[in-house]
Amino acid sequence: PGTDDYQALRLERSVRASRWTTSFSQLARGRVSDQRDHDHQEEPALEASSAASEEGARDIFAFPRGARPGVCLHKIFESVEFAGGTPQERADTARRVLAEFSYGEEWLPAVSGMVEDVLHAPLDPSGGLRLADIDRKARLDEAEFHYPATRVTLSELNSILVRHGIPALSASARDGGLPTPLTQGYLKGFIDLLFESDGQFYLVDYKSNWLGAQVDDYVPGRLPAVMEEHLYTIQYLAYSIALHRMLGQRVPGYDYAKHFGGVRYLFLRGMRRERDDLCGVFAHKPPQALVEEFDARLRG
Repeated sequence: PGTDDYQALRLERSVRASRWTTSFSQLARGRVSDQRDHDHQEEPALEASSAASEEGARDIFAFPRGARPGVCLHKIFESVEFAGGTPQERADTARRVLAEFSYGEEWLPAVSGMVEDVLHAPLDPSGGLRLADIDRKARLDEAEFHYPATRVTLSELNSILVRHGIPALSASARDGGLPTPLTQGYLKGFIDLLFESDGQFYLVDYKSNWLGAQVDDYVPGRLPAVMEEHLYTIQYLAYSIALHRMLGQRVPGYDYAKHFGGVRYLFLRGMRRERDDLCGVFAHKPPQALVEEFDARLRG
């Protein structure tokens, strides 16, 4: 061997990534996250020691809020049977999941009551669409998607939204400034629930957001502002495109107007089975032209 002293060359310039994978969690918070899109942007955590209202109330409004309680509630809905289960079986599942997340038995009545309200509350004005009627074979929980997407900026997205009557998004929204470009490479995410009813397919996202301590704080008229504030518009558009692409590949003769049922964002704390005003439910079917234009833009 020779006596030469070898050294590796030093890279003295920056290398800029040209493509990356983006999730809604990253868009909304401006940082990398591989976690599921489960209420991570919620209000600061309020745990059980201080969550109960005056006089020790343990209703669903007082249930702890923040990332961990949100994931707990998501897991309960992922685990319970809708049409095939009984209230007692669902309560047993809720008890098990609450214990897994270190929430005491004292929260069971509020949480199990909330589960029954959510399952039996109407999801459309006719009252004929309810989760309680959905069999396990007609639902898909935690549906993961991952699809290529070209460079899209916030201004480009806003131009598309405004053309279709949707308010423009603000880069200074509550959950943090949006990056530019929004995506360049791949979009990924996890849809809480997909289900089929009467030949139509719906996507559902469970939201544990605390909007107030009364049911009327969750009326449908309040929810569009919450959707904009938390950037859920981007989330449901990304989800809608994923479902639109999937149905186009798997449903013979797929037709958006016929097969795409719409979006249901369920604000869990405000849903009540005895109300017929869709309290706690953001129900929307994005215009086909909007979904297809944004889809075409992502495809380049």
